[in-house]
Amino acid sequence: MSEWHHALIGAAGIVCVLILGAFTYFLPFNNMEYLAKLCIYFCFWNLIPISKLDGIQIFFGSRLLWSTLAIITVILTALALMI
Repeated sequence: MSEWHHALIGAAGIVCVLILGAFTYFLPFNNMEYLAKLCIYFCFWNLIPISKLDGIQIFFGSRLLWSTLAIITVILTALALMI
């Protein structure tokens, strides 16, 4: 497997958690927005390119993919902090 494949695998995990966070935010149950915030915070910390986190795999596999996910995650994290 190449670095690109590892980047895609790491990005798939980040994207799935972001989708889960967006989905749970709009559920009509009580306190589901906390789960959405936790999902976004998890993605934010997981994208940091250190050690064995997904961020390092994505960063070295594709800087464009990492930058795109980082921008989306930072925007969503800012929104989660305001809510």
